[in-house]
Amino acid sequence: MKSALSLAAAAIAAAIIGALSYQAIHERNNEYKPAERLPAFSLNDMHGTPRQSSEWQGKTLLINFWATWCPPCRKEIPLLIDAQNRYADQGLQVIGIALEQAEPVRKYAKEMGINYPSLAGSADVIDLGNRLGNQIGALPFTVMINADGKVLDTHMGELTLSELEALIAAAL
Repeated sequence: MKSALSLAAAAIAAAIIGALSYQAIHERNNEYKPAERLPAFSLNDMHGTPRQSSEWQGKTLLINFWATWCPPCRKEIPLLIDAQNRYADQGLQVIGIALEQAEPVRKYAKEMGINYPSLAGSADVIDLGNRLGNQIGALPFTVMINADGKVLDTHMGELTLSELEALIAAAL
């Protein structure tokens, strides 16, 4: 009997804790508002050189959060390389932001011929992605920002060619 009462009390306590946790998470998610404009940031590039978001002020930015260990990320890299080639003269700047150390990014960028700035980091990359709307930390995650710094659109997951072209067409 004593064990049944203890079990019932534990079940009630677990239910209360669960309900309070759900409420706290729900309230936090309702308060979350992704940035409407590109927040100022500084991240090291794949060579260890600090790069500031202000370097690309006045350009239309396609920011792609990725990692070398992420198969969908690797699959869309050729599309991003092509986009940089095709639209740079119209003011588009692709920026890759890798969630990892610089060395694997350097090696992969050389192997693939990445032709756009590739930044790397850990907690600071997660924080920037979160501020731009990636609340769950998914990769790849792409953000389209106009020349005035306004966040126009975000895309979670691998981009297809038609999705990428639609993002770019809406921004340029």
